[in-house]
Amino acid sequence: MIDNIKYKSNELPPLCNLRNLRNLRIKNKNGFTLIEIIIVIIVLAILSIFGFHFLSTGIHTYSMMEKQKGLFDQATMVMERISRELRDAESISAPTSDGNPYSTLTFTKSHGTLEETTTYVITFQLSGTTLQRVGTTTVTLADNVSTFTVARVTPTPPPVREEITITLTLQEAGAGAGEVTLRSYICPKNLAYPNEEKPSGRNFGGHWQENFQS
Repeated sequence: MIDNIKYKSNELPPLCNLRNLRNLRIKNKNGFTLIEIIIVIIVLAILSIFGFHFLSTGIHTYSMMEKQKGLFDQATMVMERISRELRDAESISAPTSDGNPYSTLTFTKSHGTLEETTTYVITFQLSGTTLQRVGTTTVTLADNVSTFTVARVTPTPPPVREEITITLTLQEAGAGAGEVTLRSYICPKNLAYPNEEKPSGRNFGGHWQENFQS
């Protein structure tokens, strides 16, 4: 080894030993080349792009889920309100039983509520983008309604059984807004008997009433 070679003070080491010493010093130096630094920068940039994409997608998905949840909760509440009241109908004025979709539902209930003390005639209608319940007073059930359709079908042969299909779509305004569509099939329970001698299992002739317990 070079370290073990001893020289006199007035002598110079051989040229080959000087070259080995210089190479040894170069190999012991720490650092990165320019190419290595550029490669690291490129790799970090690619990882940053993918990381930002995943983060942005996650935030967008969470935002959409929150919007969908709010719309779904509101649509569910509206459909439940309509279904409960329609099951108590003893007669239906609109729509006609031709199976076509309409935007108005009008019926007469067998039993009143705290809101109806003088009339039991109820109408659910779409006014612009607002769904309204019209009875003794007019109440707004939902805003941002893009679709509200009611289709009424009377199947044959007897016993006659009314079946009403309600479709409700809520959609927020703006790009990327959420949208929720619910569809419900409802059979009123208090319609008149199609045959007095053979009462239907679904029609109770005004004798059905839903009880609410607090």
